[in-house]
Amino acid sequence: MSSKHVFVAFLLLATFKSASAQVDSASIKAFFTPEEIAAMRAYNAAKKHFNDSLAEAQAAIPQEPSSPFSFDAKLTADFSRNFTGGISQGNTYMGLIDLNFGFNTDSAHWWKGGEFLLHLENSNGQQHTGTYIGDFQTFSNVEAPNNSYLYELWYRQQLGKFAIKVGKHDLNSEFMVTENGLTYVNSSFGVVSSGALGAPLSIYPRTALTVMLQYQPNDAWNFQAAVYDGDPGNFDEDPYNIEMCLSQEGGFLGIAEAHYTFSKDEKTIGTYKLGAYYHSQQYEIHFDTTGRLVTGNWGAYAIFDHKIFADPRHDDGGLSAFGQVSIAPSDINLSDLYVGLGLNYVGVFRKRPNDVLGLAYAHMNASKTLVKKSEAPILAYESAVELTYQFIFGDHFILQPDAQYIINPGLDPTIENAFVGVVRVFALF
Repeated sequence: MSSKHVFVAFLLLATFKSASAQVDSASIKAFFTPEEIAAMRAYNAAKKHFNDSLAEAQAAIPQEPSSPFSFDAKLTADFSRNFTGGISQGNTYMGLIDLNFGFNTDSAHWWKGGEFLLHLENSNGQQHTGTYIGDFQTFSNVEAPNNSYLYELWYRQQLGKFAIKVGKHDLNSEFMVTENGLTYVNSSFGVVSSGALGAPLSIYPRTALTVMLQYQPNDAWNFQAAVYDGDPGNFDEDPYNIEMCLSQEGGFLGIAEAHYTFSKDEKTIGTYKLGAYYHSQQYEIHFDTTGRLVTGNWGAYAIFDHKIFADPRHDDGGLSAFGQVSIAPSDINLSDLYVGLGLNYVGVFRKRPNDVLGLAYAHMNASKTLVKKSEAPILAYESAVELTYQFIFGDHFILQPDAQYIINPGLDPTIENAFVGVVRVFALF
């Protein structure tokens, strides 16, 4: 077959694709000889046979079975100093060791969609906030008493578009999460402070039993709800966090959240979340001289992560924004409003495309009832401004210098604004 015939055949086939009603097969037969048509058919048949044989050969290659067991170890170490203000000036070290043991029922050839997790932790070092700063929002999200304990132990089962999780579980691993907020050291960019300071939540370092349900009808929407034991307990009574009993006096915590994810060209542009929680315990009313209690505490929140623009130099680079806002009743909570905002830029420097530069602001309003009725002066808010940079080295190591300016720490007018510096080291093994 000549090159002219090949070109014309290609052109005709493309034309027939869009206008097959105008050209019939007789015109093709008139142009090509029977021998040429037979040759084309033989070529197509040979090509199909080759592709089928290649697929069969690839399928016959024995695949190395994946292990049902998984393990990772993480170290987070904060070296911090309060330079000015706060309670006093000084240096501290705070560390956290995480050990995760997983088991997957698919890989074990037991049943589909099953997953177990055992998560152990060791928190160590000196608590910086109570000694040097006095802030309510807690400038470091790894600060905890020195201890080794069970952190999570749960089983998750996927059932089509539904999933159920049962066991000890960190609420903040699924709820109240902003992905861009995970870059920061200050605790308020994890769990919103009006929630963490208002009700006993199943969060670091104490977790509680839960039953959690998730439903994801499509790639855009996700709905989840959970019921937790209302009393995660304390390390004095349960130093290893191994108690699995439910507390009737502590009540329960119910939480629900809806996610909407906006994607374009197979890339996520933004995630938007609405959530609310209710705790069934009884609470004292601020400055109520009758000793009257109210049953139930609640809160509502909204969170967003949004990609503002992409950096053409890097696949995942560019500027992203995040925001958090939450409310809670003023008469029974320390804080009735929280607002957090931040900007993250991935790949500021061409030669370091994965590094992250971040600037964020966390604002916690004091309860209006407390400010108005307290005999001792209480400041109206506490805020923190955080500037951070993550030097990312591969998949296993991060060096993160961090600076925070904390305004009105502890809502106490006798404590000056604090300037805190942190160097965080993160290693994954």
